[in-house]
Amino acid sequence: MSVRKKLRDILLPYLSSKVDKSLEDLDSNGFLYKKKFFSKIEIKEFFPNLKFCESNIEKKIYLKKLFEKYSKFYKNKKIDVRAKTENHKIDYGLIDIRDPDELQDEHPLRLRIDKILKRIEEYIPNNYIFNHFNVYLYSECFKPRCLHIDSFNGKHLKAFIYLTNSNFEDGVYSYVPGSHKKKFINFLQYILNTIRGSDLGVKSNDGTLYSVESCFSFPAEVGDMLISDQRGVHGDLPCNSNGSGKIVLVVNFLMPNL
Repeated sequence: MSVRKKLRDILLPYLSSKVDKSLEDLDSNGFLYKKKFFSKIEIKEFFPNLKFCESNIEKKIYLKKLFEKYSKFYKNKKIDVRAKTENHKIDYGLIDIRDPDELQDEHPLRLRIDKILKRIEEYIPNNYIFNHFNVYLYSECFKPRCLHIDSFNGKHLKAFIYLTNSNFEDGVYSYVPGSHKKKFINFLQYILNTIRGSDLGVKSNDGTLYSVESCFSFPAEVGDMLISDQRGVHGDLPCNSNGSGKIVLVVNFLMPNL
């Protein structure tokens, strides 16, 4: 039995915390979830050029069309095509668009800021400040980035606003409850990954001591909001052949260094 496997077995009872039934205790869970936080009418105001799809087939075709459109901008500093070809495998099918509020008017994913920040900030702790927007566009992302931690020390919250429905077939966002507070385990995991390499094959901040079974997963509908503490272990589950993908607005909040 490997060292990592032994550690997993020993730490298993401590890797995940109980989730409060309201799903709104950000400090305890590491996430906060609000269904139907924005209406479809409001989402349309924020993204006037966005198309709402009535069927899964229509959604799959639309996401593929958008993916092809934005893939052509891969040399643009603000449009990050995570995997340039299918040979890259990890994150192929994901495009990260930075500052969608700065896109030209005709772009399908151009964001109009309006009142969106004021609504979200009601659920953000006062010591965090807004930093920037992203839009994540997923189209048949069969091998998304594995469970991981974004930052050990820097305090970073992401508010995900769903612009499309996202079910298990599409690949849902998942989070290990309470993992943002498992500082010793996360540090031990980082050291082990650095010395022995990640058995998930990506980086030292991979969640190699955790498992999907420890995660709480979030199927979502248009307008739902999920706030996530990025010091916790999180990641997307893979899309399957019956799924299509999703579009998510990401609102980033950082705690300044004092």
